[in-house]
Amino acid sequence: MPAAAFTLGAAIAALLTALLAALIITRRAREEADRTAAQNVTLAMALRPTPAGSMRAVGAPRYRHVPSADGSLPDHSVEAELVERYLQDIRDALGADDVVLWKHGESDELLTVASASGSTSASDFRTTPPADSLAHWALQQGMVASNYDTDEAFLVATPIGPDGREHGVIALYAADRRAISCERARTYLPRFGKRLALVLDLVHRGREAHRYRDKSEVLARAAEEIQASSDLSSLGRAICSSALKVSGAPRAAFVVWDADESEDGEGGSGRIVTVSLGHPMSPGFAIAHDSFVGTACRERQRFTIRESYRMSDYPIFGPYEPGRRIGSIAIVPLLRNGRSLGAIAVEADEESQLTSVEGSLLQLLSSVASVGLESVRQFEEVTARAATDELTGLPNRRMFDQRLRQHLAECDRHGQALSLIVCDIDHFKHVNDEYGHLAGDMVLAAIARAMVRTIRTIDVCARYGGEELAILLPQTGTERALDVAERLRRTIAELRVKVDGESVGVTASFGVACYPDGGGGGDALFQNADRALYAAKNAGRNNVKASCGTIVAAIG
Repeated sequence: MPAAAFTLGAAIAALLTALLAALIITRRAREEADRTAAQNVTLAMALRPTPAGSMRAVGAPRYRHVPSADGSLPDHSVEAELVERYLQDIRDALGADDVVLWKHGESDELLTVASASGSTSASDFRTTPPADSLAHWALQQGMVASNYDTDEAFLVATPIGPDGREHGVIALYAADRRAISCERARTYLPRFGKRLALVLDLVHRGREAHRYRDKSEVLARAAEEIQASSDLSSLGRAICSSALKVSGAPRAAFVVWDADESEDGEGGSGRIVTVSLGHPMSPGFAIAHDSFVGTACRERQRFTIRESYRMSDYPIFGPYEPGRRIGSIAIVPLLRNGRSLGAIAVEADEESQLTSVEGSLLQLLSSVASVGLESVRQFEEVTARAATDELTGLPNRRMFDQRLRQHLAECDRHGQALSLIVCDIDHFKHVNDEYGHLAGDMVLAAIARAMVRTIRTIDVCARYGGEELAILLPQTGTERALDVAERLRRTIAELRVKVDGESVGVTASFGVACYPDGGGGGDALFQNADRALYAAKNAGRNNVKASCGTIVAAIG
């Protein structure tokens, strides 16, 4: 194995070791955070208001936690019971009939999260102004709001959480204002609301901690799969599969990005390489600069976007991408040594499915994926250089022989024809002797470019020897191959190369053979084409001849 392979393997192994160590530390930290959160919840419940209205600490209620199969809280029943019990304690402490926690819905209506007396809507409370208006005003202004003193009933609402936007609004209601101390309720409800916000924050962090669990094993397996990938295709499959497991999203795409040399953020181009099963996008789709993925690659920053995506005019990948339901997206660039190599983009149908938690997990995955991508690209570059002629940029003889064996096997499997054209530049030694070897190199490179422009993309044109070129024409019979060879002959004869102010022109001779015509099997194909080439040279050069077994036919 080459030394470069050991170096790349060692780099990936070192990164994997560091990643696993970080994950173990993170997991231990999360477990410690869970224990701390549980203690804080217990403390919050211990300090909840008592029915007598005092702040005397009472024992926290005992709840039996029955985990589901995956270790998560079943339908958050424990959390809901915790919040409802807290609302009941506030109701009893302040002598109210009900205490409700509301949040904004998508259409600006108030949704009941929990209440002290069961499911309660704002319309159940008869106040002036209406309860929903008071709650909306409290949310928008971040202040305590209450109904008119002339009302028989009493309602006071206060936002909880940062400006009321995170957790909603808590409202206290009494059907008879004379049965409650309104001023005391206005004073203490915001204080109780702050404690409720603490409980809700702890619940939220607990949910995030559960989402982190069991991901270290997934990331470790992902690192192994990525490390084992030797080409872009297998790497893309490993990255998409791992991204789905880490995030829980239904769709993932792997993008490669080629940044320009200036790195000013304005240049570069990208394309989709691999998508997960069922993804509406197709490999090869060009990434638009102003798309979310294009921006993430150019600016080298991560995006985790939820419901706001639906109100955005920016596409994820580019214009004309297929329409689909997208509730949330997470895009993480693949960075290496300050350069953007690509991105991982995952999509979810639900708005809250992809959060900063999934974004952080994908960020860890991207650290391994970026090393894998750099390794694969370096390997492909080394492989390409080993199979390419440096002067002409054409495949070299070793690559040509490999492609010849592949096409012969396909011919035997599918019964198709394969033609071979060999070309030798006439009197090329004269060019080197008269104009110098540098001029000879310029002429040879110009001929190679002209030949590539003349043939199809599926054809293979290679430098087989010093001034000898060979062209494979898959799915092509003798007659068609002769037409191609004649076009190449005319193209070369008309070609002029400027060397030190002088125009240098050359001609070439061509030999054509076809498999399976002429018999002798695949091994005889090159011998037949070479025999036809020598016949063309013996006939005065600058012509084309075809070989049919041992018979050489003149063309033209």
